[in-house]
Amino acid sequence: MRQNEKSIATISSGTTTKENAFQIQISDEQIKAHKKRDIKEIFHWLESTNQFISVLQNPSDKQRNKAFKKLVKDN
Repeated sequence: MRQNEKSIATISSGTTTKENAFQIQISDEQIKAHKKRDIKEIFHWLESTNQFISVLQNPSDKQRNKAFKKLVKDN
């Protein structure tokens, strides 16, 4: 990645469309700061992110994710 270029993350549910996706820009400084976090901070960040995503998901998305997790666990 060139200097002054931004990393872009797209988050969506299923097929990405303008209606169901959003993008955020993440700076190199933010990535560097994240890499400096200790394990406890990373797990706290993951849990917070998981709770945020859960609030955004509709019931069918939640059900699909539970089924997928069960499938992965069973295999």
